[in-house]
Amino acid sequence: MAVHYALKVIAESHDFICADRLQPNLVKMAQNLSHHGELEVIPELMTLLDTISVSTVKRILRRLRQDEPPLPRREAVSWEILGQVAVQRVAWPNPGHFEVDLVHDGGQASGGHYVHSLQMIDVATGWSERAATWGRSYRVMRDAFVRILARRPFPVREIHSVNGTEFLQHRMIRFW
Repeated sequence: MAVHYALKVIAESHDFICADRLQPNLVKMAQNLSHHGELEVIPELMTLLDTISVSTVKRILRRLRQDEPPLPRREAVSWEILGQVAVQRVAWPNPGHFEVDLVHDGGQASGGHYVHSLQMIDVATGWSERAATWGRSYRVMRDAFVRILARRPFPVREIHSVNGTEFLQHRMIRFW
């Protein structure tokens, strides 16, 4: 059970990144969290974190997230727009390959507009920047990206996003 708790704490500190990226960092992150008093570790736990497989991490995280109520569903992205987006796996790249995501900051509320955090994370360096938005319209997304892009330390080579309508719309594709 200690592994489940440790995985939850580590996954939360990494903003629930995928298990494939989380698993190689488990030991290092457990050490960091222990150093800051956020997680109590014992040698047996460190051994388990060092030997746990990606598929086991996926199973444990899936079980942990089942207890959380789902956020409201968003409208579907059109197939026409999806057809314009190249899909590929990101190799370990040079700086400039960004993952972008919109994080819902409205708690469990599901009505009206909410505050979101638009985040851009460079896959190679871990550099990240966030901008708050009120809603998910093109204008607020564009303005948030402009604020983030003004602060980035290197050029954008690629953008990798979830397939939400806030990212996959004609005007946003033209913006990029």
